[in-house]
Amino acid sequence: MQLDFTDWLMYKITPAAEVKYDRYKTWLPGAEGNRLSPQASLSEGYSENIFLNLEQQLTFKKNFYNTHNVQATLVYLLNAGRDNYIDGTAQGFDFEQLNTLTNGASRNVTGTVYDSRMRSYLGRVMYDYKGTYFATASYRSDGTDVFAPGDFRRGDFFSASAAWKINEVFFKDVKEIDALKLRAGWGQTGNSKIGRGFQYVDQITDATNFSPVFGDDQHIARAQYVFYGYASKEIRWETAEMWNIGVDASLLKSKLQASIEYYIKNNKDLLIQVPLSSVYGRVLGGSYPYYNSGDIQNRGIELSLQWRDHIGDFSYGIVSNLTTIKNEVKYLPVTDITSGNNRTIEGHSIGALYGYVADGIIQLDESNYTKGSDGNWQKDANGLYTGYKHATHLGNEPQPGDIKYNDLNGDGNVDALDKTIIGKTIPSFTYSIGLDCAYKNFDLNVFLYGVNKFDIFNQQRASLSSMNSQDMDHNKLNDWVQNHWTLENASTTHVRVDPSNRNVNDQMSSFWVENGSFLRIKDVQLGYNLPKERCKEMGIQNIRLYASASNLYCFTKYKGRDPEGFMSGNPTNSGTDNGDYTIPRSFVGGIQIGF
Repeated sequence: MQLDFTDWLMYKITPAAEVKYDRYKTWLPGAEGNRLSPQASLSEGYSENIFLNLEQQLTFKKNFYNTHNVQATLVYLLNAGRDNYIDGTAQGFDFEQLNTLTNGASRNVTGTVYDSRMRSYLGRVMYDYKGTYFATASYRSDGTDVFAPGDFRRGDFFSASAAWKINEVFFKDVKEIDALKLRAGWGQTGNSKIGRGFQYVDQITDATNFSPVFGDDQHIARAQYVFYGYASKEIRWETAEMWNIGVDASLLKSKLQASIEYYIKNNKDLLIQVPLSSVYGRVLGGSYPYYNSGDIQNRGIELSLQWRDHIGDFSYGIVSNLTTIKNEVKYLPVTDITSGNNRTIEGHSIGALYGYVADGIIQLDESNYTKGSDGNWQKDANGLYTGYKHATHLGNEPQPGDIKYNDLNGDGNVDALDKTIIGKTIPSFTYSIGLDCAYKNFDLNVFLYGVNKFDIFNQQRASLSSMNSQDMDHNKLNDWVQNHWTLENASTTHVRVDPSNRNVNDQMSSFWVENGSFLRIKDVQLGYNLPKERCKEMGIQNIRLYASASNLYCFTKYKGRDPEGFMSGNPTNSGTDNGDYTIPRSFVGGIQIGF
C-alpha cells in the first residue's frame, strides 16, 4: 500500500481517534504517523576492493669482444586482491527520520569476501652475434589459488626463438633492401581464467533455496541442499603452444614494410564447463564443473603490409593486415560437447552449428501430389494435400510451403538422428585496412575492419518469418507477410502460413543459417591543427579541433541487425542471433589543447 500526499495530509489533520477513511482501514489510531502497511525499509551497502601488484626485476647486459651481446632478465611478480561486499536491510521503523539499520524492527545482513592470489617467476636470455644472428629463450612459472593445492596450482611454460638478418650476408649491396629477416619461434602460455577461487570445492546454498527433510524427526538434510557449483578438484592450467616461421622486410628506405608468417597454435587441456545430468543434483544457475577436456588447433597465415610516403605537403600511409584461421578440434575425452545450437566434436571447428539440413521448400509441382478432375490439387479431410509422401517429421507429413528436411539416415522419418554440422562460427579470415593522411594543417584517419566466412543462425528471422502455436497475435516481418508461400505465390524463399506449425519450420536448420561476412567502417576522424604562430600568440603550445565517427557503416549481406556481435563470448555456445542490439554508432567532436 502506498499513500500519496493528499492521503497523508488528510490523516495528519484528522484526530487520531476519529480516523475513518474507507480506502485505508489498516491505519492505526494513536501515535502520529504509525501504520501497519506498508512498512518503511532501509538498505545500505558497502564494497571495498584492494589490489596489490608487486614486480621486481633484475637485468644483466654485457657485450663480449664487440661481437657477442647478451642480456638476461629475472622477474618476480605477485598479484593479490580482496573484494569485500556487505549488504544490510531493515524494516519496521517507528520513526522514519531515524534511518539507521539498528532502529529497524527486523534486520538482515549479508556479506561476501573474495580473495585471489597469483605468484610468478620469469627468466629470459637474449643473445645476438654481430647484430645478424639472434636467439632468445625464456621460462615462466605461474601459480594461482584458482586451482586445488598441490601439483595443480602451478604451471611451467617455456619458449625459444631464433632470427637471421639475411641482408647482412647476401644483400649488402642492394640499396632497395633496408632489412630482411628470417625468424622462427616456439612458445607456451597458460590460461587459468575460470572465475574466482575455490573452484575445487563443492559449494551449496543455504536452506532458503531448498530444504529437504527426512526421518521421523523431520531433520533438514544439509548435504542435499542445492549446489552453487560442483567441485573441479583436479583441473590444471590450460596450455597454448605455438610454432611460427616468418619473414620481415623493410624496403625502399622504409617506405614499404612487409611481414608474412605461418603459425600453428595448439591449445591443450582446455578449461571448459561440461553439463552434467540432473541425476547428480540440481545446480543453481547452471554452474557446472570445469574439466581439462580437449585439444584444439588453430593454424593459418598472417600478412602485414605498410606503405608510407609523402608528395610535397601531402603525406600518407596505408596499413593492412590479413589473418587466416583454420580451427579444428583434435581431441575430446567425450563424444561431443553440446550446448544449445552448438556442438563440439573432433574433426570440426569448436562450437559448430548443429541442426537439420534443409533442401529448400516443398513445391506442389515437384512431386506426385494428386489433382482432381476439376484440375485442383486434392486435399484430405484434414485439409492436407494428398499423394506424394516425403519423410515424415515428428510423425507429421510435411506439406507444400514447408521446409524439406533431409532424411540423412534414410529411415523415412526426420528426427534428432538426422541432425549434423551445418555451419561454423569461427571465421576463415579477418582483415583490416587503415589510412592516415595529412595536408598542411589537416589530417584524416580511416580504419576498416572485416571478417569473412563464418555462419550465424538467424533465429530472430526464423521466428518472425514462420508460425508456431503461440504466434497468432505476434508481429511478423513485413517481407514474410507479403511474400509467404501460397498456391498462387509458390515461393522458394518464404515458408507458408501454418498456425499449427506441424513441420516446425522455425527450428534450427540450414535454411536459417546465413553467411555473416562483413566489412565495417570502424573509425573515421578528421582534424585541424591551428597554426603554431596563432597558438604562440595565445600562449598555448598547440590546439587541434577534431570530429570523429565510430562504427559508421557495415557492408554485409547478412539479413539480421548486426553480424559482428556473434564471434565473441563462449566459443562453445555462439553464433545464434536472438535479436541482439547492433554495435552503436557514435559521433564525437572535440578540441585538444596542449600547454
